[in-house]
Amino acid sequence: MKKVFLFSTIICFIAIITGCQDFAKKVKPTDSKITSDNNFPQIMIGVWEAQKGKVRWGIKFERDGSIKKINHFLAGKVDLDEGGKTLSGSDPNTYAAFVMGPCTSEYDKDAKSLNVKIVLDFYEMKLPNGNLRGRIEDSISGHVSEDGTIWKAEWRSYGWLEDAVPPDINEINANPEKLTFYKIDPTKLDDKNNKAHRIEESNEVRIHFGPY
Repeated sequence: MKKVFLFSTIICFIAIITGCQDFAKKVKPTDSKITSDNNFPQIMIGVWEAQKGKVRWGIKFERDGSIKKINHFLAGKVDLDEGGKTLSGSDPNTYAAFVMGPCTSEYDKDAKSLNVKIVLDFYEMKLPNGNLRGRIEDSISGHVSEDGTIWKAEWRSYGWLEDAVPPDINEINANPEKLTFYKIDPTKLDDKNNKAHRIEESNEVRIHFGPY
């Protein structure tokens, strides 16, 4: 029941953000503690994307395995060097602000498994009927295909909402969401065949968010 409520809340947030536009000002940069992995394989460098229902993820891995740009399922596109972003709402006096925390990757070359942790250290949404404040920690981990084009992962999202019941860690750990990430070739972003949606048996969709 708690899981259904959590994802209903997420979808509600996404609907709100869809009606938002970026402010000209930037969130003050913070120490997002971007770290790198010396064992990170060259085949993983680049942009990886996944979508499940209305939830979208995009992650760009640098040569050293560090993550500097993401498409966060709640905050949208974020340049981690800028620390976060702010959005203006479609209704008067409404807005959303997001401050990123540590975003790290770790590759297990023996298991060919990639583990990513993304922290949204703080978010605030001023809505017509009140404010929402909280933080989210996301863990995405799973096996990478031999050719380095598909990353089948388990996603665990731990969300703390101000003045609400804390997340049930045990339940979340026991019931991860399944995501399939696909590696995107930036040189083919304008290719019609590459832009076509790719539907898997799991009903997950490959989708492009544009250049990173």
